[in-house]
Amino acid sequence: MLSRVADALYWMARYSERTETNAHILQVQLLNMLEQSGKEHDYLDHWEAILDICASKEEFLPCYEVIRVNPLIEYLLFSENNSNALHATLRAIRENARITRDSIPIELWELHNAFYLYMQQEVTVQKRPFPLISLNYFLHSVRKT
Repeated sequence: MLSRVADALYWMARYSERTETNAHILQVQLLNMLEQSGKEHDYLDHWEAILDICASKEEFLPCYEVIRVNPLIEYLLFSENNSNALHATLRAIRENARITRDSIPIELWELHNAFYLYMQQEVTVQKRPFPLISLNYFLHSVRKT
């Protein structure tokens, strides 16, 4: 039993770190893209590097023939086919927090559960392509959690 709890705590921390890092990288890239607006070819190279950093390039390229910003953002945030998507890592954090609910502060469980439910709402309600301001706000909220 102790081993199961320790394992879940370990993976909750790992997924939390991965989620925060990927959200930070995406947020920085979006700001970089805004600064370079009009030079699409320049920032598309950067997006390819983001795929490498987020360990998603091998899964993305067979599904999409060309790297375009909106499908790539959708893939990195919400794709069910991407195990490193923010949606998937937040789901894993919540599941590991649920398993260890008796061992972590109730506030931590409530935070992860509430944010997961917020994320579910964003997946179903948000219009695509995302407005940059709401995407920036969303990534900022992920990083704060």
